[in-house]
Amino acid sequence: MEGIFIDKDEKTIIIPGFYYQDYERKLENGEEILLPVGYPYWKIRFTPEKYGRYKFYIKVKDSEGEKLTDTYYFLVEPSDNKNKFITVSQIRKKFFFI
Repeated sequence: MEGIFIDKDEKTIIIPGFYYQDYERKLENGEEILLPVGYPYWKIRFTPEKYGRYKFYIKVKDSEGEKLTDTYYFLVEPSDNKNKFITVSQIRKKFFFI
């Protein structure tokens, strides 16, 4: 499964999906135990790098072939928030950089 996102400049960004399971954390006899909550499901996480209108659809593939969802749209608005993403430092690869 993958999400196909297309930005306002028609640049295509392909984001792979991942299989996800929620867990509840519990301490039992001083030991952490993870208990599954609900059923596992597929997720896609996408963080736009620029504002504007995006369109997207999901592509899934199985033994019967490939299927596409309908196309959907969302709007990313500009923000005054100066927070940035953490990335790996280009100078010292074992450190993070903001």
